[in-house]
Amino acid sequence: MKIYIIVGLLLINSGLCFSQNLSSLSDDLSSEVIYRDINKAKQEPDKVIRLDLSNQNLTQVPGEILFFKNLRELNLSNNQLDLVPGKIATLKYLQILRLSNNPIKSFPEELDTLQNLQVLELQSLNLSHIPIEVFGLKSLQILKLDFNQLAHLPDSLSLLPNLIELSLSKNKLDSLPEYLGNGLKILILSHNQISYIPSSIVKLTKLEKIWLDYNQLKSLPDEFAQLENLQEVYLTHNQLEKLPEDWKKLKSIQKIDLSHNQLTSLPIGFKSMLQLHHLNIEYNQLNSLPEGIHTLQSLQHLDISNNALSQLPEKIEKLGQLLFLDLGENQLNNWGDNLCLFNALKVLYLGHNKIQKLSNQFEQMPDLTVLDLSFNQLSEIPTSLFMLKNLKSLILKNNQIKEIPPAANVLKSLYFLDLSNNQLTQIPAELDSFSELRSLLLGKNNLTKIPQSLEKLSYLQELYLESNQLKEMGFSLSSLPELQKINLQGNPISQEIIDKIRKDFLKVSVIF
Repeated sequence: MKIYIIVGLLLINSGLCFSQNLSSLSDDLSSEVIYRDINKAKQEPDKVIRLDLSNQNLTQVPGEILFFKNLRELNLSNNQLDLVPGKIATLKYLQILRLSNNPIKSFPEELDTLQNLQVLELQSLNLSHIPIEVFGLKSLQILKLDFNQLAHLPDSLSLLPNLIELSLSKNKLDSLPEYLGNGLKILILSHNQISYIPSSIVKLTKLEKIWLDYNQLKSLPDEFAQLENLQEVYLTHNQLEKLPEDWKKLKSIQKIDLSHNQLTSLPIGFKSMLQLHHLNIEYNQLNSLPEGIHTLQSLQHLDISNNALSQLPEKIEKLGQLLFLDLGENQLNNWGDNLCLFNALKVLYLGHNKIQKLSNQFEQMPDLTVLDLSFNQLSEIPTSLFMLKNLKSLILKNNQIKEIPPAANVLKSLYFLDLSNNQLTQIPAELDSFSELRSLLLGKNNLTKIPQSLEKLSYLQELYLESNQLKEMGFSLSSLPELQKINLQGNPISQEIIDKIRKDFLKVSVIF
């Protein structure tokens, strides 16, 4: 399993984004007080714009809501309501209605008279179909139907002329209707059973973001690549074996997640997406990348881990904006000089490859903060690696490294150093130069002693020395005021010394 070391200096978000449209609408109401006590709200009914009665174990909608003629947002989610009364239609200014997570069995015919309603949340209602009353809400912009039992979608959705966001994750959909209207900008279909996308999806000319992750797609129609306004596409955890060839029209696309599929190649047309800044293709079956991938000059985040790459295409180092690169768990056997030309790179994962030799040009990546070279076949560390003055996390575990070069004392910003499971017989005295170090992992080596200079690591919190040949400490734990844990398991330390350590350091978790 790949482990990311988070050092708090670079966060690149690839997860679901919040609805921009809902945020915009909420901003209009953000200055208004949210009333959560209906008795207090009754004391000043004309001032009640936002009323939140969620999580109050209500079995019916309080009749008092009729007092609030200016109400624009009503939250009734997470209660025990089994019906929505017709009286709610008297709230003619209502813009946001939240009804999620209730055992609602019926909706009033009058619901469609809420002609100012823009946001309707009907999540987790156990719905097997969309209430027909919804299709009369002509001002509706956002409809959330996640976590229901919907098996199909009616063509009636096209009757909502202003709908720009439709969320249907965690349902039982296996297909899409031929027509969803042409105003949608955000379509969320995650965690369904969809195996087929109709070519009519090309009619969604305004679509900007689509989530189709966790479905059963094996292919996409060619028309998918004609959605010119697409900015974000999420297709992770499907069964995709191929992609449309022509991506020239996707000039606005910024983020694509194709991870956890069965792709053996990427179309050459990928090089046309000049605005693309985030590409995730981990866990596929790629043995090569398109030669023109270096033209993606906006690319900042590239994850190609868990594939079958044995080499990288020429000129890939020309991705000058790249900040994050994950090539872990492939078949790479070297890291040449040209690959040290990612001048802006901050995070580089190369773990679980077959790398035997590294370039000695690492100083050309001065901003590198996280470097993972674990589970390779390295026998030595190039001195240039220790010129990375901004490096915070260095992972070299499970290699064949026999010594640490004296030049290592330049790494004064290092927080995390993992050299476990190598062939080290000694640690240089210069280790004390790692003045910011918090975690030091040296387990499973051939160490017989630890230099006394270790005492100068005043910020050290974790020290792993398990499975070495240590017979005594060789340094004073009292000089490490921040130390919380030390692992000495599997060393030939005498019982006398063990008893002494346990007695002297009660506040430190010591494992023998």
